[in-house]
Amino acid sequence: MPEPLAIRLAVFDCDGTLVDSQHSIVAAMRAIGLEQIVASTDYFRPGIPNPPELMREYLTTLHEAGLSASEIRLIAAENPGRVLDRH
Repeated sequence: MPEPLAIRLAVFDCDGTLVDSQHSIVAAMRAIGLEQIVASTDYFRPGIPNPPELMREYLTTLHEAGLSASEIRLIAAENPGRVLDRH
């Protein structure tokens, strides 16, 4: 496995403006190192899915682009839990 990139923060915009970029996003996440990624969403506007549904759609898109269920769990639950434990 390649050495993770030395990046302190990366933000991946997956709100529909980057249509069909999910494979590039997954590749970039893997290059950085999934143990350093926290999946989240801040896309809240009237007329779109509620936040939990939007998060589910986002994670499903990443899964369809190649992340395994255990990788999804890592970026959506385990990593955020570690971050919150530190504060």
